[in-house]
Amino acid sequence: MVQEGYHGLDWKRRNYPILDLNAANAVLRRDESSQSLDAADHAPVVRFDTLRLEATMPCQDNFTYEKAEIGAGRPWHFWGVFDGHAGWQTSTVLSQALVSYVATELQGIDTNDAAMVDGAIKQGFLRLDNDIVQDALKSVTSNDHRPRAEIIADIAPAISGSMAVLAIFNPGTSTLRVASVGDSQAVLGQHSRGSGSSSSFWTAVSLSTPQTPDRPDELARIRAEHPGEPDSDLLSVDRKRLLGLPVTRAFGDHRWKWPESVIADSRKKFYAFPARPNAKTPPYLTAEPEISTTIVKDGDFAVLATDGLWETMSPEHVVDCMQLWIRDGKLKGVAGSKGQEVGEASESECVDSIPVFSGDEEPDSRVGYPWDWKGRVEDFVVEDDNAATHLTRNALGGKRREQFCTILGVLPPHKDDAHDDITVQVLFFGKNC
Repeated sequence: MVQEGYHGLDWKRRNYPILDLNAANAVLRRDESSQSLDAADHAPVVRFDTLRLEATMPCQDNFTYEKAEIGAGRPWHFWGVFDGHAGWQTSTVLSQALVSYVATELQGIDTNDAAMVDGAIKQGFLRLDNDIVQDALKSVTSNDHRPRAEIIADIAPAISGSMAVLAIFNPGTSTLRVASVGDSQAVLGQHSRGSGSSSSFWTAVSLSTPQTPDRPDELARIRAEHPGEPDSDLLSVDRKRLLGLPVTRAFGDHRWKWPESVIADSRKKFYAFPARPNAKTPPYLTAEPEISTTIVKDGDFAVLATDGLWETMSPEHVVDCMQLWIRDGKLKGVAGSKGQEVGEASESECVDSIPVFSGDEEPDSRVGYPWDWKGRVEDFVVEDDNAATHLTRNALGGKRREQFCTILGVLPPHKDDAHDDITVQVLFFGKNC
């Protein structure tokens, strides 16, 4: 029997919902979390907030939080965000194993020796990437006649790739190290207090620098490692991609690390990706991290995020956006906060009177491709109890309701044309760390 109600063009929208603000908020918040650490944890932070917003299915981003006993004293704390590409398998392995690899290398060393600590962290990163890449290489070149399905599963973390930002906190010395591979980033909001009793402010201090081909030092390193290979072979025309990849360091990514003959054989037998043109002398990528070291104090916060956030927000804008959130009282007990209870509504949260499509947005503030809008201070709003959600909302439009609802409403397989996967962790340091 013919179904009633499909007249004119009405059928076009039946299976593609148009989100209002409430529906868009639900999409934004469905993978958010907040964790408070109490005295029993010997906590270096008041709490940390996390949000992951997928653009790909399955989401290629991952994250982690773990503690580890490193020598005597209080446990060290680890947070990480992992931006996968060409699949989710590498970032998943990093979320499960990277802290363990790093913690193992840190065991037994003099943790007061900064060079030894940095060396151990680098060794943990490199050892995990070597296990990912070389174990997979052994699987595809062995003659043990295992089922192909098993080999495909074994090599998956080497076929895809991932960036990483790992924050490592030693509460005994209030030392925060950030180890980064790729273009995910971290920024510290460094707390200061002015002359007035309520004049707290925060300064942005970058804790990482994206490792990209347009960085002169990274390009010099690549040239030194591959002498005789011209830039025209190595780099894209705009010099922003290395053999097609927009970073110079990453985990996995067999096409930049394996011999061409093995890549070709893997594509034929195990459906792996084809070799990169002009990749003559692999490896072209490394997972050796760059490491920054900072002493943090009460009232500081740190933001770790995959590049989906940084596409539209600079580190300075992120810290500015967080200042609004703290001053609005979203985190009780943090310096500069009004002391409002988490979950208690603030004036700026009363958004029912704000239309979803206001009609007064500037033309250049509407959705563009790819991700060519930028977060603007004048558009920042405070509507979320979760700090990571707050940052993501403002990265996607803030009070520009049409842009925000449109972006959140795009469905796969086109969703990653509207925004990238975004994962954010916000750490609030306190308790006399």
